[in-house]
Order: sequence, then C-alpha cells, then structure tokens
Amino acid sequence: MPEGDTVFRTAQTLQKYMAGHVVTRFESVYPAVTRIADDHSVVGRTIEAVSARGKHLLMTFSGGLILRTHLRMNGSWHIYPAGARWQRPMRDMRVLVCTQTACAVGCRRAAVDP
Repeated sequence: MPEGDTVFRTAQTLQKYMAGHVVTRFESVYPAVTRIADDHSVVGRTIEAVSARGKHLLMTFSGGLILRTHLRMNGSWHIYPAGARWQRPMRDMRVLVCTQTACAVGCRRAAVDP
C-alpha cells in the first residue's frame, strides 16, 4: 500500500517532469473525469504544479483546474518520454497526461501481472 512518503516522492517526480509544460493529450477511463476534461479542455492547459496532500496527489492546471488522484491500495504513476513504449499494459492505465516531452500514466496496480 502506498504510504505518504511514496505519494510525496511521486509528486516530486511528476513536478520535475510535468510542471511548466502544456498538456497535449489527456485520457481517463473514468467517465466523470473524461466529462470534466471535455467540458473544461484540459488539453492546452499548462501543468502549474504537482503536490501531495496526505495520500492524495494533486495536479494543478492553469485556469484553476485540479486533478486529484489517490493511489488506493496498489496504484502508481509512471513517467515515460513522449512516444516511448510503456512498461505497463494499457489495461492498467486509469489516467494519462502527456506533454510534448513526457507522459504521466496513472495506473491501477503497482506490480506487473505475471
């Protein structure tokens, strides 16, 4: 189970690679998140900051939009260079945020299935 220190390190890593960049692609498997992203155009916004609040990870976009994620019992975030092949199967993806240089993939499982 991801603890507070894991969420904090994850936020620091996402901050390093994603903050200050413009979103070029956004996807989610959650209909409510997709609906908000469509209504408020996440693509084209700048990622202003990524921070941890307890076990919640907050990705703040320009215009005041915030994506709040929780790693639950076994979630994780992975960062890949733009266009790189993922180490995780697509079925594990829950949220995808890409910029011109990197893609952050929020996954439902921390460990790869055998």
